Amino acid sequence: MLQRLAEGGCVAYLSDAGTPGINDPGAVLVRAARDAGHAVVALPGPSAVTTALSASGFDLDAGYCFVGYVPSTAQRRAAFWREQLGASRALVCFETPHRIEASLQALHQAGGDAQPRVLLAKELSKQFEALVDGTPRQLLDWLAADPRRVHGEFVLVLQAAAAGAAPDEVDARRWLLRLARELPASRAAAVVAELTGVDRKALYAWLLAQPRD
Repeated sequence: MLQRLAEGGCVAYLSDAGTPGINDPGAVLVRAARDAGHAVVALPGPSAVTTALSASGFDLDAGYCFVGYVPSTAQRRAAFWREQLGASRALVCFETPHRIEASLQALHQAGGDAQPRVLLAKELSKQFEALVDGTPRQLLDWLAADPRRVHGEFVLVLQAAAAGAAPDEVDARRWLLRLARELPASRAAAVVAELTGVDRKALYAWLLAQPRD
């Protein structure tokens, strides 16, 4: 396939299993093409969710989660990204043109030293469709390079956490952030530790280190 593309050819990929990459190994081909610098165009499906996923080339073996639009206020947006980062499944969300840069900036800040890989899908199935993947900072730079790029409808796909991540601890931290909205930090850490088996002191220390909304 890569040789054919390198020679200027065009390759179409179809699957009896359904939308490529959703329920078949199509992501391997998509990722190989994207890494080699070739353009990937997904045929429109029933939803922008599956269209973006099939064009991402991300590993979807653990499934994916669609969460709708990113929250509109700065505080809720920051909390949202802190909760979602490190998930063991790919994450799909929508964003508007007037919030896309603020959303990516919040994601960049939430990621810290462990920046996620993100696919930004713009204007899927339309004339000015664009598919760009990279870190939130790289995507912000891409948008800033041309003011026209912030116009349109956006889908963001976050790659699932690396296989080396500890899913139990990741899930525990997500629950901890939610409980901490209603309970004192020490109590929230104790509850999550009891339910998940993750060390209470480690959870408490991690929670205290998080930015306050």
